[in-house]
Parts: sequence; C-alpha cells; structure tokens
Amino acid sequence: MDIEPSSDAFTSDALMSDYQATPTKHAKSRLPVLAKVRSVLNELDRVHLSLPAFLNALFYGNQACSSDFSMAQRRRRFTESSLFPTIMANLCRPPHRSGKHHGKRLKGAKRIMHNFAFSAVKECLHDELKRYEATLPTESQPVSGPALLATSLEGILLEISDISPRLLGLLRSLMVGKSSHRRTAESHELHEQNMAAVIFSMLVFARSNRQNKLQRKLSIYFKAKGTPTKVFDFLQSIGLTMSYSWTLNAEKKLAAAAKSEMRLWVEDEAFLVDIDNVLLTFGVNSQRIWNKTETINCTAGTVVRLPRHVLSSLQSYTLSVSALRVRMGEVRKIDKRRMHHIRYADLIDPAAHKRLAKHSIFEILDVLLTLPGVESYSHRRDPALQRPAPSRQLPTGPEHRTKYFMLETEPIDEVSYEGTQQVIAAFLRQMGLDTPEKQKLYGTKHGIPWGGDGLTTARIRALQRFLVDADNGWDRLDFLFNFGCLFHHLWWIAIDIHHNHFGTLAGNGLAREIQFLGRKGMAGSTAKPDYHALDEMITHFWTASTLDCWLEYSGTATLDGLRAWTMLQSSATLANIAEKIWKERQSTHAITVLEEQGYRHPKDFDEIAFYRAVANRDCNFFVTQRRAVRRGDIGLWYDALSTSLAFFSGGGNTNYLRETLETMQFLMKDAPAEIRDIVLDHCLLVNLSGKANHFMPTGQLQEQNNDKVKNNFSTHAPGASLKLTKELSPALPVMDNICKHVDASFTTLYHGTSHTVPKADHDIARMVERFHEIGTNRLKPGRKVESVSDRPKDQIKRGNRELATGKFLDDWWETREVFNRYASTAQNYELPPL
Repeated sequence: MDIEPSSDAFTSDALMSDYQATPTKHAKSRLPVLAKVRSVLNELDRVHLSLPAFLNALFYGNQACSSDFSMAQRRRRFTESSLFPTIMANLCRPPHRSGKHHGKRLKGAKRIMHNFAFSAVKECLHDELKRYEATLPTESQPVSGPALLATSLEGILLEISDISPRLLGLLRSLMVGKSSHRRTAESHELHEQNMAAVIFSMLVFARSNRQNKLQRKLSIYFKAKGTPTKVFDFLQSIGLTMSYSWTLNAEKKLAAAAKSEMRLWVEDEAFLVDIDNVLLTFGVNSQRIWNKTETINCTAGTVVRLPRHVLSSLQSYTLSVSALRVRMGEVRKIDKRRMHHIRYADLIDPAAHKRLAKHSIFEILDVLLTLPGVESYSHRRDPALQRPAPSRQLPTGPEHRTKYFMLETEPIDEVSYEGTQQVIAAFLRQMGLDTPEKQKLYGTKHGIPWGGDGLTTARIRALQRFLVDADNGWDRLDFLFNFGCLFHHLWWIAIDIHHNHFGTLAGNGLAREIQFLGRKGMAGSTAKPDYHALDEMITHFWTASTLDCWLEYSGTATLDGLRAWTMLQSSATLANIAEKIWKERQSTHAITVLEEQGYRHPKDFDEIAFYRAVANRDCNFFVTQRRAVRRGDIGLWYDALSTSLAFFSGGGNTNYLRETLETMQFLMKDAPAEIRDIVLDHCLLVNLSGKANHFMPTGQLQEQNNDKVKNNFSTHAPGASLKLTKELSPALPVMDNICKHVDASFTTLYHGTSHTVPKADHDIARMVERFHEIGTNRLKPGRKVESVSDRPKDQIKRGNRELATGKFLDDWWETREVFNRYASTAQNYELPPL
C-alpha cells in the first residue's frame, strides 16, 4: 500500500475531465456532464436505490453483484483509473463550493477516511514488523565484543529498508519539521536516519525484549560513561537500554572473554606489561560497622600487543642475561676498571647534540611561522623552513595501531618491595604464566618487557638484585627487563622546571605569569602539579618569551609589527635569525657567553637577561622533547638522554637521575641490539589511532586506564566493590571501543570527536607585551635580580660538572656491583624434598 501517493496520480484523466478543465463561468460546457449525472441519480431514485446502497452493492456489498462479469469489469476499470485517487482525495477534503455558499467547505468523509487509513496503515506496518522479526534469532544471543561492535545504526537502517520500507518512510516523513533548515541537508538526513533506527529498535524491543541489538550496545555505552543507576532505570523504562543488572552481567561476560583472549595472545605472541598504582574509593551513604567507605591502594596493569616479528628476540632474552653475567664475571676477574658500564665519555655525543640543536632551532622558527596572521607567508614551503629529519621515526598507519588488554586490578599496594613482588606474581598468574612449565620456559629463555613509573621500575631492579643468587631464572626475575617510563620522565622534567623557575611575584619567573594569567593548581608549594596544566604553562611561557626574542631581533615593538616584518623577509633570513636566537638566547652556549661576560665585567652583568636565557633553554628542551614524542620521533628522546641525565643531576632529582642512568646502561651497554630496538620501536610509545602526531608514552596509556578503572563505577553505585572492580577491569578496553563507535554515529554529527582546546593566543600575547616592556630578552648592562628565589640554577651546567667528576657514576656502579658479583646463572627447578 502506498502511504503517500505520488503527485502525478492526481493529473492525467482528472485534469482532462470536463469539470476540471472548464472554467466555472462556461456553464454550457458543463451541462453534458451535469445532465448525465442527474440522469443517473434520477434513475437511482426511480428504482428506489440510494447512492450509498448502489455503491455498496457495486463494490462487493452484494454477492450477486460481486459475481456479475459486467460489474467486475467496471470495478476493475474504476480502480485502475487515474481518477480514483482524485475521488478519494475529494471525498476526504472536498473543494470549495461556489461563491454563493461563501466558500464554506463541505465536511466530506475526512474522519471516516482517516480512521480507515489509520487501520490500513496499522495493518500494513504490523505485517512489516512481523516480517522483520521473522529474520531475527528467537533465542537470546551471547554477549561479545565483536557482536556489539558489529551492531550499527547503518546496519539497522539497511535491514529496515529491505524489510520494512514503509515504516521507515513513515518515521522519516514525521521528522520533517520547521527547524530542519537549521542543519545542512546532509546532516539532517543523517539525523533522520539515526532517529528512525533508534525508534524502530524501540518498537521491536517493546514487542519482544529479546529483540535488543541496539539496546545491548547502548547499555554498555551508558555504563561506560558513568551513567547513574536511576538514569539507567529511566532509560530502560522507555525501551532504550537493558536493565542495570543485565548490563553488569554483560560486562562480566565481556571481561571473561577479554581475559581469555589475552591469555591466548600471551601464549603464542609477543607482548609487554605496564603497571601503575591506582587509588580506589568506595563510598556508602550510611556508614555502619559492616558498611563503611573504603579507600584502597591497588595496582592496575595493561598488556600491550607487540608485532610478531619481535617474538624470536624475546624468546632468547633470558639466555642473553646469563651470557652477560658470564662475560662480566670474566672481566671482573681480570680488571674491574674494564667493566662494561656507563662513563662520562659515553655521555658526550657531538652528533646527537647537533641533531638536538637543529630541532631546538626549528621550534624557535615554528613559533614565528605558526603566529596567527602569518599563514599566508609566501616562502612557508621553502626547504630552509622545514622540520629537520627525524632521528628515529616510528611508523604510522592502520596496521601500526596499538592494541592492548587490561588485567584485573589487583588489591595490592606496590609501594613496598614485598608489594611489588606480589603484584608481579599476581599479574603473571592472571596471564597463565605461573605453571611449572611456563616458569622454566621464561626462567631460561623468554623475556617480558615490563614498565611502570620510576619508583616501580626502581623497586623491580632492586628485587632482581636482592634475588640475584636465587636457584633459577624465574625466582631471580631474570626474564623481566624494564624499559622505563617516558611519560613520567617528561613529567619530572616539567616539575623540575616549575620548581627551579617558579621565582617570586616580583620576579620574571613562572610565579608572576601564573598569577597574571589566573592559572590554578600550580603554586610553588605544589609538589607534583597536574601534567596537562604544567605542560601548557611551560609551553605558553616559552612561546611568549620566544616571540619576545623575535621582536628584539626583528627590531619591532608589537606582534602586528612582527607579522608585517615577517611577510617581507626571505626564508634564509628567518632561518638565520632563528639560529641566532638559539645561540644567543636559548642554548647552553648563550648562557656560557653571558656568564663569561659577567665574570669579565661584573658591574655590567645583566642578571635578568641571563636568568631568562636559562629559562628559555630549559623550556625549549622540554617543548622539543614533548613534541618529538607526539610525532613519534623516539630517536630524539634517545639523543637527549645525556642532557636529561645532567638536568636531573643538577636539579637534585636523584630518583629520576638513577632511573635515566639505568635506562642508558640497559640500552647502551647491557641489552643486545635486537632488544634495544624492541624497546625503542615498540615499548616506549604507543599509537591507538595509527595516525601521525598521535603518539603517546606507554605510561600515559596506563594513566588513562587508571582513570577508566576509577570511573567505571560512581563511588556510591549499587554493588560497587573492590571484587567487582577487579572482575570487570578487563572489559574496559572493549567498552571504550563501543563508546567510540557510538560517538561516531551520534556525537560527531554535531560536535566531532576531537577535544576542543581553547586557543591560548590572548594569554601568549599578554605575556609577550609584558616581557617586551620589561625587556627580559634584551641586554641592559647592570640589571640585578634582588631575590635569591628569582635566581634559578643552571641545572644542566651543574649536572655536567657533577657527572664529569665520575664520582656519582662510580658510586652508582659500585652499588650495583655489590649484588652483581654474586649473580647466579643456575637453573635448578627441582623442588627440595619435604
């Protein structure tokens, strides 16, 4: 049945009739039709047959008339005539009568025909729904990640279009309203399709709660978004989701399936493990002896898939550990001074320093080229203005997208050596690696890359040294090798910059700009400020100071003047000035030159410009590393390890000084070349999308997973408990993928998926104005800094001096040797008799 007849059905014969084609004033031309109709009506009156009785008899109301061949032919021609739709339309909504009736419209049969149409449409749509339901499974389907991800609005629409086209057409036609012009035609059509698919799914679900494909997916989606249970009850009542209890059970099934899949991967493929502590709080509304708010220190873990080609190298790692110990033992017997460890000479790498300098100079140049208003600079694509080649670029593309599993969150506090040992054992048990066969395999051959923050990796190394004389490689933890934590490495560089360059409100450091811009959470007393806020503050501060340098070297006084000046310069000029700014205002060379001038002419020493050069150099170093990590240039981070070591040494950050030194020792001295390549190419950075400029440290992925564990339940959610949180943790990556899939169908229609960051142009411009007014990057002889707190340390210079003495490196190595000289290579897996 056609719900909406096409418009051309009201033309042809109807428009060719005498009544329709002839104007009203031509009465004579209408007389033949009028006379014929009156003649027929008169004949009906003569035979005592009313018009309704006549029509009823003609159209199947009388059995004899229905069987009459002549009447059947006339009925067929009537129903096939193009006049039929016109007659139906006129009966429902008669045209206006002549002027003498003042244009009043007859009521006609509108109510009757609407009731009939409704009944016919209802019957038609019920038939379509029955046909659609016949294609669906009658039994409840198992819950699985692939099945949930395969459910899409597009798929539902295709099914409806094939089986229930009239219902789909009716739903979409009802959505056309006055406000549709506010969206583009394409987005409005997509909006109609999405809503039609949702409404259709709700209709099918109302008829049978087993027809719940979309409801299943949306239940997981809302649960992953932290929807309160009361809202869940409401969504279930309107047929949009399943119940909260069903969702919890589904999540348990997803977790069990993910755990099984993870075990299968660990059994045959390469992987790494990253862990971190997470603080969980479970609140209650009414506290009792048996019902109290709990705050528990736990440990979360992530298993990251590695490509298959690295498996062979990992399968021989533990053998290389034993071989290294044998070699070290032989050298130790001959001459301890020839031990294979990091010395100060290993920190000096002119080629790496040159590569770092090129990238630092480019970042200075990039600040100018990304200044709003300089987008149309004509030489922008000149080779002299392009980013230097990466030192070691990680690949991108869909095939390089990082995939991972989450382990069950363990209620173990890893802050102690015993806690760390328990966590390792618990996670190995979850992965199915605690059997005697696996213990022997990993203790003698296989290796596992194992990461965490600096304190976690330090405790694991300490455990390996404490257990260095154990009976076998499994008990000695020989199979674990730490790859460090690049995320916390960068975070602590930022923290040290914050503490060193904070200063006072009367100085020219970060304190004044933080207050000036109204940034919160970065007071000088804050031991560990938020990484995102700190990253932005340092980047904006350095960007403003670099723009001030450009003002000084271009001879302009405002950013508008700098824009106009830039448009007139050649690419070679800009490149040369960028290098000059680096040499004279943002490098260790610049600091050394200014310091030597101060020694020669103490009275003319400009302390403000000197300490600003130290701040510029440190911030440039952080920004360069941060952006290299984002691009996936892991080689630049590797090149900067020596500078980072000096930076931590000069700042007194002993934890990350040792962490960086241990990382350098492993990558440069201890690890075989193929293991070093695995760490650099696959362990330190991940890319969840496979897109360029979307890399992040593995530790940052673990921090994000920690947030998922915390937010899976609200603190007062019914049934929220440590046991349930542990059980459901493996399901979180699947739930995250479902959220992205649903967001792609709905949210991107209006808002997009990328996080919108407010532009910092105004903040930076205000700092540039202040810097230029003071002249922080302008040499003025004799300027002094009053407060000692406004005189930051040159951490890199101080660190290099301390490292150059060799005392710290020798003491560090001797501390290791206390344990290494007793290192065993035994592999005894036989249990002693009871």
